[in-house]
Amino acid sequence: MANESCIELQLENLTDEMLIEVLIRLPWQSTRRFMCVSKRWMSLISNPYFVDRFRHHNNNGKVNNNNNLLVLVTGTRKEMYGEKFITKIQKVFPSSKSTLKDSIPISFDFLHKKVGVFNLLSVSKDLYLIHDTKLNLLVCNPSTKQLSLELPRRWHFDEIASFIGILCSEDDPSIYKVVIGRFDDIENIQIKFDIFSSDSGCWSTFVVPVPSNYNRVTFTRSNQPAVICNGKLHWAYSTLSVVVYDPFDKPDQCDFIKFPEEFDDEDDFILFCDNFRLSNVQGCIRIYNKRVYDRDPIAILTFWEYNNNAWNVKKFNLSSVDLGSMAAVSSCYRKYSMKIKGFDPFNGDIVYAHALTSGQFLAIDMKALTAHTIDDLSLSSPFPLIMNLFPYSQLPWPTPI
Repeated sequence: MANESCIELQLENLTDEMLIEVLIRLPWQSTRRFMCVSKRWMSLISNPYFVDRFRHHNNNGKVNNNNNLLVLVTGTRKEMYGEKFITKIQKVFPSSKSTLKDSIPISFDFLHKKVGVFNLLSVSKDLYLIHDTKLNLLVCNPSTKQLSLELPRRWHFDEIASFIGILCSEDDPSIYKVVIGRFDDIENIQIKFDIFSSDSGCWSTFVVPVPSNYNRVTFTRSNQPAVICNGKLHWAYSTLSVVVYDPFDKPDQCDFIKFPEEFDDEDDFILFCDNFRLSNVQGCIRIYNKRVYDRDPIAILTFWEYNNNAWNVKKFNLSSVDLGSMAAVSSCYRKYSMKIKGFDPFNGDIVYAHALTSGQFLAIDMKALTAHTIDDLSLSSPFPLIMNLFPYSQLPWPTPI
């Protein structure tokens, strides 16, 4: 007891600056628990100055690529030609370059207890945007198990909200914005963006014109969630373009990146039917379109990357991959029953695919020419029509809600 009292007295004699130097060298989980030690520690650790010091001491506030995860979400269409889906979190697994193998530091069980059924809409760093069965928008952080109050009602999910996303600030990680957008008129000549800012707790509205050289009538929303690349939100929309939006620096305008020339208007249905993939791969936008892919032999994977304002086509021969004992998977090459489901955002050599004949969800390494099973989806019922991958990036200090 005497030794404990002595240690406690020595800690209390430390100045705030000395105590900060000690605390920033501990894991954030331990540091957050120390907020319960005393009012002084609570005040010190919750101070933005301490959080800033902690972030910059630990990897200079950047994402730890060794702890990156991917969240596999499967879903079935409730109304075949509507926008309603029933989704569930199928699997949380480490990315190919992550050092996390057996121990997964996050879980979504707390959401099932607090919310019940929910749909995952968008992700930015360690924050997830969801909606519940009453179509209320909420923000959660699975690492801290924090859940926001319902965001002030500004929209209705049934009103064709074409652009949905959440984006954390690059300058101040404690600030995030939720974006809801839809076409504001019948002719699709402008997009209305409603933006919720966490720092103000309020919504603001911006109306952005659509360039006249775009076919506004044939805009068709894909089932792809928003993709964040270089601090901006990206949505696949119609067969013509990717919509790029920055709610922090340029909320009154957005950019449009035209798709490659190989895409055509008949591919609208492809975007709607889960055969199109838009991904951020190591800071580069990458797209895959099954309609164009079918023009090549089934074993040839074709995708495009956007660099220096131009699309570059790349092809990979899937039949060269060593599948080992996965005979049921290798038959997919002959039966046209393997679907590409996404790319690893942290490793451009990894592509994820669903082997429909065996039900296996695979990670295929295009460099090492190997493949391994992530999960077995053969028992999923009803058979999932929609399948999306959401990245999770563990920050040195978690984003507050």
